[in-house]
Amino acid sequence: MCNKYYLNRFPFSNITEAFSLAAAFEWPRQGDTLEMFRSAFEELRMLYDRNVHYGRFFPIIQSSGTGKSRLAKDMGTLYPTISICLRQGKLTIHGWPPGDAVVVEFLLERRNDMQPEVKAAALLGSLFQHLSEYLDTLPIATREPSELTGCFANVVDDFLNPSKSSRCKAFATIVERAKMRIKETLSDPATKDIVTNFYPPQSDKWCSQLYGIFCQGPALKVEQRLMARNHQTLILAFDECITLHQTTSGSNFGPRAMSLSAFCRIFQAANDYPFPSATFIDTSPTVLGLIPASAEKARSGRLIETCTFLPPFMFLGFDPMLVIAPSLITPGDALQYDYIKHMGRPLWHAIQNSSILRSAQRKLFCGDRMNPMNTDHVFAAFSHRVGLDIPTTASASLVDFARFKADTQLLATKAVQFHMRTLIAVENDIIHTSAPSEPILALAAARALQSCQDYPVALDTLFRTLVLSGHVMEKAEKGEMIARLLLIYALDCVIMDRQKRRVPPPTNDISQSTGDMPSSLGDSVSSSPKSRHSAPTVTLKQLLDKLLPTERPTEYQELSKAAANKHLNFSHFYFLNSDVHDFSPKFLRKAWNRGVGFQCCHNQPVVDIILVTYTGDLSKPWDDSCLGTFSIQVKNKEKAVVLEAVRALVGPTINAQRPADEIVMLMDLGTSSTFPGSGTRIDIACEPAVKSSLGGSKWRDYVQKEPARWCINVRGFDSQTYPIWKTLDQMVGHVLHMLRPDVSIWQKAVQRRCDLDATNAAVE
Repeated sequence: MCNKYYLNRFPFSNITEAFSLAAAFEWPRQGDTLEMFRSAFEELRMLYDRNVHYGRFFPIIQSSGTGKSRLAKDMGTLYPTISICLRQGKLTIHGWPPGDAVVVEFLLERRNDMQPEVKAAALLGSLFQHLSEYLDTLPIATREPSELTGCFANVVDDFLNPSKSSRCKAFATIVERAKMRIKETLSDPATKDIVTNFYPPQSDKWCSQLYGIFCQGPALKVEQRLMARNHQTLILAFDECITLHQTTSGSNFGPRAMSLSAFCRIFQAANDYPFPSATFIDTSPTVLGLIPASAEKARSGRLIETCTFLPPFMFLGFDPMLVIAPSLITPGDALQYDYIKHMGRPLWHAIQNSSILRSAQRKLFCGDRMNPMNTDHVFAAFSHRVGLDIPTTASASLVDFARFKADTQLLATKAVQFHMRTLIAVENDIIHTSAPSEPILALAAARALQSCQDYPVALDTLFRTLVLSGHVMEKAEKGEMIARLLLIYALDCVIMDRQKRRVPPPTNDISQSTGDMPSSLGDSVSSSPKSRHSAPTVTLKQLLDKLLPTERPTEYQELSKAAANKHLNFSHFYFLNSDVHDFSPKFLRKAWNRGVGFQCCHNQPVVDIILVTYTGDLSKPWDDSCLGTFSIQVKNKEKAVVLEAVRALVGPTINAQRPADEIVMLMDLGTSSTFPGSGTRIDIACEPAVKSSLGGSKWRDYVQKEPARWCINVRGFDSQTYPIWKTLDQMVGHVLHMLRPDVSIWQKAVQRRCDLDATNAAVE
């Protein structure tokens, strides 16, 4: 059934995924991205000033899988649009839809006898000519935008033979016509000198001449035919446009290499005409500056510095597919990939359950494996789980401030382009990014870390090259990042131990292996098809057993009985932006469904981290009375927390009621003192919480008669307190010192540099 051409283009292992992506590309669009684009595009049209802006074009920039290519397709329902996909690569990991290979080959073929602007103008002129001829075949009453550019429709007529599609045939004709037009101009004495000119002093005038030779006539024909049908614009969308900064001949950039700026010059030359508008679509924020990613610029990359570009469009929505997610009857339903893949970017919804984590992992790390010593890989893994920010400002007192700024922006750029981080704003030459709650990516990162043979090496890379260097920033100020890392690491260790021993998950945990390849995300004795592809859970007892020191008070045995029935479903953390006091069951259900733990906002009274628990059978219908929380307070001071503050520790209520068998914990990271009498660093008590006159006085969430709750008070940060740290004690100590409230991240830059140098010397 699959012919040789198809197998060459899509290797056999990717055929199923290719079919899934092709089908998903035709599904009805969800969300409001298209309307947001319409609004933004109309604003850009009004904003455009030829004396201020360099050409009628703008970028669409966002990380992979967010629906950029689908938006390019759907633009055609609003405006006549031609999308040209410049994507390279045969694997579905490279994105969808497949590239228009004939166009890519034509543009990237280096020619020593002409500049790339010539090929850009020839291609555009031939495209306009082809479109005008197609419009002449349509009745004048045809006005639907998608019908007016029907010869370039994204639909592949014969999926197994894409070269036979009308789209591929159209572009093949256009390329051949472009080659013929170039040949004609080279043989014509009147145009030969213009075409073969090598960047004259007045290059803008030269580009206008090229536009006049190749594009002006065909463009005017298109304008007349579209305006006769009441359409005022034509959009050309160049998808995966960063390809235009690459060549097939080895050297990336040179005097006659194709560049994105070559196209920009030609579009700028079209300023006197209403057609066309253009958008350049890519994952790379470097497109914002329209410069090569290489240090060596092509000469054609030098645009007029007195002009600016139109602002980028980057708002592609989030969770658009959640509105069509299956309904949840039981807590276990939320663990199924069939549900989880509806959250985050729309790409996940298009991938089969059996391969979704493998695909997400390839996207997250640009390959099948995570390298624990690769800074970009480590940042990708932990930022999507623990929540890490890239600083966009810094004190000018920093040593080599310019280099620091360049390093952080490079980290952010690569994170968006290659590692699925979300671009949220562009301010001057600074890009702002984030890693929103995306369960599939968090599970893929967890899988990569759990499969990694050197998990401690990944943590060491995080601390040494990112945190201590200041290239990532902690949103909280009391060492909560270390607490979140401890919880994530302990969770992963439980699952890794489960995999090693091949033991089933806790009772009623219906999670099982991913099915696409051996995974450390949990196994199950269940053989139900529904449970074949699902996320893992652990119990609170399992987490505490792995987290806490082996020398524990006798009270721990009783506490374990309560913790053994509390299920946890968290793969990553979400940062709250306001104080919490009383939770609604609906809010906690959403957190469970999403697999998130909460990092409380700055100055939240009493608690800093909250995990949602469920006590009961995960395969039975939801029971809100089974919902609970595991709340943690984090301190990072040398002096131990006073007893009064410990007694005040309690979690939020749920519908103004205290959950049964509540367990809370104090992580007193900054002190290494032991408790009097026991001589250990852990103390456990079961008693009612008592409102304090200290820092917790703002806490409104005490009930009139507080029931007894379990309180775990743990002191210290090193492996004596948390054995899973093992050899990371010194590194964690440096990080905690940097995160203390009285130690500014930027004011202590020099001291941090000395700490890092000392640590490196000790390791060497």
